[in-house]
Amino acid sequence: MMQTVASILWCRLDLEGHDACLLSESGSGRNLRGHALFVQDGKPCSIAYEVDCDAGWHTRSARADGFLGTQELHCQIELLAGGQWTLNGKRQVEVDGLIDVDLGFTPATNLLALRRFALDVGTATPAPTAYLTFPELRLVRQNRPISASMRHTTPMPPRCSATMRCWRSRRLASSSTIRACGEAQHSWAEASSICQEVAQARCCARVSPRRQRQHALRNRDHLAKEAAH
Repeated sequence: MMQTVASILWCRLDLEGHDACLLSESGSGRNLRGHALFVQDGKPCSIAYEVDCDAGWHTRSARADGFLGTQELHCQIELLAGGQWTLNGKRQVEVDGLIDVDLGFTPATNLLALRRFALDVGTATPAPTAYLTFPELRLVRQNRPISASMRHTTPMPPRCSATMRCWRSRRLASSSTIRACGEAQHSWAEASSICQEVAQARCCARVSPRRQRQHALRNRDHLAKEAAH
């Protein structure tokens, strides 16, 4: 039986958007489940997603369902026993043999490799992923290193320009805010002790100083209202 162990909320800094995610675990596996709402190319986008892993954080399957503008989106990703990947039932030869899936519209799936490797401070390792591009929805091989410093504020390597984003996260269990940013990088912190390895979500497109100031003022006003209540 799955037990919920953590939840977290991200807020995009470059455009309007939020992403809420729930982490559950059992003796036989882990489950990430969330919903992303944001603007993509001037169109409203809503995507519910889920990733199922075994107890060692190896991806077993993932799905994403929603819409972009008036276009419905449906993705079912499976990792077969022989290491072959399928997307909506079709073989994806380019990513055969990989272990981790990475969904291009959410920072949540960075947790998988971070937890699986559990690196010591100062160490790093290659961590290629089966990366779901967005909005194209193709599975491609993405080569990236991960390191223990990613638990804090180290930027990720560049993503496809269409899926670069900047996010701020908040613990739902308290009023504390985890700040994000700098140009071309952002950070996010754990929702609970089980998520301590999750500290860097996704490399973002450059955010102008003016945009950063606007979001800083908005976040300050929002926290002031929360404190008043």
